[in-house]
Amino acid sequence: MTKYLFNIVEKFEDGDNKIKVCIIGLGYVGLPLLINCAKSGCDATGIDIDARVITKLNFFKSHIDGIEDHEIKELNDNYLVGYSTDYAPVQEADVIIIAVPTPLSKDNITPDLLPIDMAVHNIIDEINAAPIKARLVILESTVYPGVTEENVSFPIHYYTKMIRGENLFVAFSPERVDPGNVSFNTKNTPKLVGGVDRQSSLLAEKFYSKIVDTVVRTSNARVAEFAKLYENSFRAVNIALANELMMLARAKGVPFEEVSESAATKPFGFTRFNPGPGVGGHCIPVDPLYLSYYSRLSKHSLPLIDTAMKINEKMPEYVLGIIKDHFATAKVSSLDVDVYILGMTYKPDISDLRESPSIELYYLLEENDFRVKYHDPYVNYIEGIGQSTPLTHNELKRSELVVLMVDHTKYVETCDFILKNAKCILDTKVMFDPGLDKIISL
Repeated sequence: MTKYLFNIVEKFEDGDNKIKVCIIGLGYVGLPLLINCAKSGCDATGIDIDARVITKLNFFKSHIDGIEDHEIKELNDNYLVGYSTDYAPVQEADVIIIAVPTPLSKDNITPDLLPIDMAVHNIIDEINAAPIKARLVILESTVYPGVTEENVSFPIHYYTKMIRGENLFVAFSPERVDPGNVSFNTKNTPKLVGGVDRQSSLLAEKFYSKIVDTVVRTSNARVAEFAKLYENSFRAVNIALANELMMLARAKGVPFEEVSESAATKPFGFTRFNPGPGVGGHCIPVDPLYLSYYSRLSKHSLPLIDTAMKINEKMPEYVLGIIKDHFATAKVSSLDVDVYILGMTYKPDISDLRESPSIELYYLLEENDFRVKYHDPYVNYIEGIGQSTPLTHNELKRSELVVLMVDHTKYVETCDFILKNAKCILDTKVMFDPGLDKIISL
């Protein structure tokens, strides 16, 4: 064991010696992780290039779902925590965690690793300006296998005086954040870790054991990278299967909700996935495409995943088709129709709009000359669309069609009010009795 490795291991094991942690990116992944690190006794600093985020946090204001303002104030009052728009705190950090977004490029096919590359570039600058010490660098952003080694470990080693396995240790630990989930959070969700070498794996395992309940060490970083993509590809494929079978059942007049409930009575070999108007968030619409890209790098193909993604992507268009068929049967022109969308976020009881199928449906309806408005209890304004319309009996009554896209708790609690005042409801979430005359069930 090198003296550098000995020093950092000793620091991890000494409860009185504060581990200095820098978390780069304070979104849905980084901020909860920062809170856990601070509460676990680390000296934690969050870095985000968005000055608005840092200003809000300094004024004890949360910017993400699931974390309340009072939690930010309590954190600042009781623990060692700080926020910064620059990377200077990296110089003193023992642990550097990268939790920046990993979107797709404009072609919606190719992974965009620029946020990671920029973070690594800034980390290198700060390491070169600081005394040599042991550092553990962890990537939590979702990537395809090999990125931790090629885009994080190699450039830091190459452009600094740090030596891998001696004072530079690099690992991948995929985020498993589920916004709005009241049962599982950053602390009690099992944490995968995999290093670019054995020492990095062991060191990452030792670090995360201080801040989460369960750590699962994989043999290397590529296994952990692959496992993350497998998790969400599993969900994407099974949602697509539910969507495809729902469309068949609907065309044949078979109630798919009953089909799904019946199949789910089997106590083994079946996991229920529900169909819906599309998938949203960062993970399911994006992660499987990272896996498809990775497969193409080695001249493999993933036709099952590619087909599943196409099915899920087309669901807003399928919902539009149902709407058009409904009014065509009634011989009503779209120019005479007011459509009222209930729910614009990608899942219930959060304000997250990332990849939301409701937004795509909104634009599709506008393109087809429908007059569209929306209501969402968690979103007051959407760039490019406008203000949320209050949910009142007048708004419901004047709309020729109400489209329930998200089953927010508010809608569940006021379903009788919505049902009483709406002329017709397209229910994509099976919130209403599909046998009722005014209900069109997905």
